Amino acid sequence: MVPGGEPMPWPPEDPRFSEAARRALGFAQDEAARLNHNHIGAPHVFVSAVREPGATARPVLSRLSVTLDGARAALEAVIGASPDPIAPTDITLSPRGQRVMEFAMHHARRLHHDPAGTEHLLLATAYEHDGFMSRLLERLGLDEAGFAAQLLAEMDVPSYRIAENATPTDGPYENFDHASKRVLALAREEAIRDGYGWVSAQDLVLGLARLAESGASEIMTAAFAELHLTGDKLREVFPQAPAPRTQSQPTTEMKFPASLKLIIEHAIYEAGRDRPVRPEHLLLAVGTSQDPIANYGLKQLGATPERRREVVERLRSGH
Repeated sequence: MVPGGEPMPWPPEDPRFSEAARRALGFAQDEAARLNHNHIGAPHVFVSAVREPGATARPVLSRLSVTLDGARAALEAVIGASPDPIAPTDITLSPRGQRVMEFAMHHARRLHHDPAGTEHLLLATAYEHDGFMSRLLERLGLDEAGFAAQLLAEMDVPSYRIAENATPTDGPYENFDHASKRVLALAREEAIRDGYGWVSAQDLVLGLARLAESGASEIMTAAFAELHLTGDKLREVFPQAPAPRTQSQPTTEMKFPASLKLIIEHAIYEAGRDRPVRPEHLLLAVGTSQDPIANYGLKQLGATPERRREVVERLRSGH
């Protein structure tokens, strides 16, 4: 398989995909070869995931009367078949096909699932907004939004995308306790200090450090002490962003990048349905969200995600 010209094993030997998802991606090559297509795109991944649906997606496909024969017929009707046979080794992965794989892993992480399964591949195809996918689903009597909603309802993760439009001052914070809201305010202050209009995961960690140093959260104070973390140490290991060309004015409308939205959603998931979100949930969510920069800096100081969870859970249990 050659995505963008670079050879790679196919199906991909990537532990971030489940065995079923890897089988499905292998089937995508079969589906392309069956119609003599020289590439794998989102529609091929969709059909292959219908062929290998996994336990979560199977009941959804059954309720929607989506069958493998129907999906194959829709694929052929939408894209057609080439009269010229093609060798499987000549089939490439299109940029949209690559993006579906990447977004499947993103959706799995956002849903607090690991590894990505066929249900996440199906979800990624629905969110791809590929013209071929829209027409394929239409032939099956479906639309992208409705199909995605059915899959998400089956997965039952209420925190998914709940922070899609979150800012430091406006978001799904009904169950955030006073200390957690204070962390968001401190993170915003850190971002303003740098002169940018967004709050990064590093800013959030620095907000947690400032809360711990203030003594406003016993668990955070104890956890940061045991992990030997301080604001000064963290500032030393976090990379310094280049100064903005124009210094932004402090505003309540600062943005959250996708990484911060993911941390907020994971913190809500860590707390549990309708339960208070506390600072320790934010700290754990930095790890489960896999934010690369914040986690790299914390690891440099010996505070791996596993170590953070071990310390927090022990402190919460009172041992």
